[in-house]
Amino acid sequence: MFDRTLETLGPEPLRHHQWRRFRVMAGELLASNPFVARKWRAAGVVALDDPRTWDDFRRLPFTRTSELVDDQAEHPPFGTNLTFPLERYVRVHQTSGTSGAPIRWLDTQESWEWWARCWGFVLRGAGVGPADRVFLPFSAPAGPLQRRSQFLRPSATIFCAT
Repeated sequence: MFDRTLETLGPEPLRHHQWRRFRVMAGELLASNPFVARKWRAAGVVALDDPRTWDDFRRLPFTRTSELVDDQAEHPPFGTNLTFPLERYVRVHQTSGTSGAPIRWLDTQESWEWWARCWGFVLRGAGVGPADRVFLPFSAPAGPLQRRSQFLRPSATIFCAT
């Protein structure tokens, strides 16, 4: 297991953990992400306390690729789907655009580390161990995985094609 405490939570403690994490994210998005705030306000979410239950959460609108593409075309280069000032972002990513215009997104150091943690769960769940070698044919947080993740000590070697 990658995180025994989190992965062995019962259903109710897990839902409580997820709701707490959602509330933190929702507070940041409503306060400073124009793209998400506009969509959520159109759906009736105007304050952090508006989504009170998981049923309320389920009514939040989905975001379609075309919405992101349109937003970035109207507000180049990154659109309005930004939660923090540009100087807080440390990485830029872009899709290939094989199904239309490419989409760009930015990561903060915190979001990059979060991705590394997510990959820790995925790789550990797949049985990856210290003697294993992993090739990811796309950009992934290999550095943070090798340097900071807790998925194994010593960690597996990760190769990324970026």
